[in-house]
Amino acid sequence: MHHTDTPTLDRDFWAQLAALRFRPQDAMSRCKDWESFLLEDVPREPNSGRLCIRITGPQPLTINLGYPHFDHENPVQQLRSMAARHRKDHHDEDLHLKVIFESFLLWRDLESGFLRLAEILAFLGEEEIPFERWGRLDIILRDIEYPYDMSSPALLPLHAFSNLRKLTWMGHRKQLLASWLPFTPNPLRTLTSLEIRCDVSLQDCCHMLFYGENLKEFTVKIIQRDLATEPILGCFLPESGCTERPLEYLCLVSDDDIGALLRPFHFPHLRRIDFTLAHRTPSIYEWKIWKTLQSIELKGEFSFEDQSWIVSQCAVKPLFRHATSYAMCASSFKHTHNIYNPPFFEVDD
Repeated sequence: MHHTDTPTLDRDFWAQLAALRFRPQDAMSRCKDWESFLLEDVPREPNSGRLCIRITGPQPLTINLGYPHFDHENPVQQLRSMAARHRKDHHDEDLHLKVIFESFLLWRDLESGFLRLAEILAFLGEEEIPFERWGRLDIILRDIEYPYDMSSPALLPLHAFSNLRKLTWMGHRKQLLASWLPFTPNPLRTLTSLEIRCDVSLQDCCHMLFYGENLKEFTVKIIQRDLATEPILGCFLPESGCTERPLEYLCLVSDDDIGALLRPFHFPHLRRIDFTLAHRTPSIYEWKIWKTLQSIELKGEFSFEDQSWIVSQCAVKPLFRHATSYAMCASSFKHTHNIYNPPFFEVDD
């Protein structure tokens, strides 16, 4: 597998970020135990006084911070019992954890609520199910920017997610970096499946593919052209065609020319693509992905000549759909705020 060196500025930046050490004891030092700490300042419903945290499971084990707690059991004890059930019933399986933060109703201080969620995860990984057993993680946040101090001690040990294979992430693009789970190289390198549900730039996608050296499935919705000058994760592109990736499935929704994402990489095992493109993309004639494909779905503005050329390059017949598919997909995703059933967002098997 061929690699290109990461530019010095980028490498230094990630080295500085990695220097933040995992020190949960700093955050917990003022507390006698986990239970009193985790229940401190959790919001309650105004009328009933119920704690606003819901835990279900055990597979996936779901933590919904902001949803009314209807059980009689103490939520921390409930989390312990769910973890115990997972160890008993799924002892040979890695943990599938789903995390939801309903910040829009219940948290006056968004930063505190966002940190409290990380502290709950730190408790789970430190006390109940080791981070090394976390195999799949679904993070569902609102599309609003949460304040986050990146100089504060890291609550989650990114180096410990050695078995994290699948990550589904929905939220504001700033949280890709300003978060207790930033998209640094360490967690990206172990992933085989990554699904991103937020506005990102092409440069951000290149960053994820460059460091996601084991990715077999990659989904991004939505790549925005007007963010090209505002990358969150990095601003470099590898040299054209010199970086090989084992990708088998690629799904993109974009209003930018994705040729800039495809050119730096070589995908010898790519079998399925699902592209929804806002504009005609002349760079399709430069894409070197057609020969290995077994399933092709293209939504966008493709001329008769475009379609004829693509068909001539493929061993299977592509499925073409009209450009309105992009408008419907982008509009539905961006303007729907139901986090239980967000459009085009299924995280359960």
